Amino acid sequence: MQKFLIFCVLLIQSWFLIAQDETLLPGDTSSVKVFLVAGVDYGTVYDHNAFTLDISGGFESHNIYFGGFGCSIINNIEVNQDTLYQNMQMDLGYGGVILGYDFFSEKRIHFFVGSQFGWGVISLSKKKIANKVEYMERTYYENVFLLKPIAMIEFAITPHFTINAGGNYSFMNRLSSLKGFSNNDFKGINYVLSLKYYL
Repeated sequence: MQKFLIFCVLLIQSWFLIAQDETLLPGDTSSVKVFLVAGVDYGTVYDHNAFTLDISGGFESHNIYFGGFGCSIINNIEVNQDTLYQNMQMDLGYGGVILGYDFFSEKRIHFFVGSQFGWGVISLSKKKIANKVEYMERTYYENVFLLKPIAMIEFAITPHFTINAGGNYSFMNRLSSLKGFSNNDFKGINYVLSLKYYL
């Protein structure tokens, strides 16, 4: 948690140093806009490096964001401990609601804070072969709840397109039945790079 707080402080300091005199190009002044965001999170899950694809979208009105999101780990994470799940592949997918606020959005470089929260599934799959085709079959799974506070610096390339960098901190709850796994295995800071587009 301390590392996450330090990271947030550095983001805020960078924003104050760079963004004050940069104004955004004139654009659509509509009070309600539709946004789409696609990004990749990098962090640690179950002591493995994890890359998570994060897609979100919704509505922005007067700098307030409301919408939905979906996330999924996209790299292979194999259980190598000597447990019931040894040599199985672990996956995590989840989705829910995103809420946020864009500070000083009239500036070319501005600051976004928000939170994602929702439900997901941790699954453990093993390799199967049928008709000489290899595939992954889900054997064990559990439903979980996740909460991710977010802090981002956004650089506006145009009034309709931004490149964003920052971080989030994942909290997980309700994981109890998968032996050898705990909520803490999925808790921690993630570094984020994303693209946002306003329709």
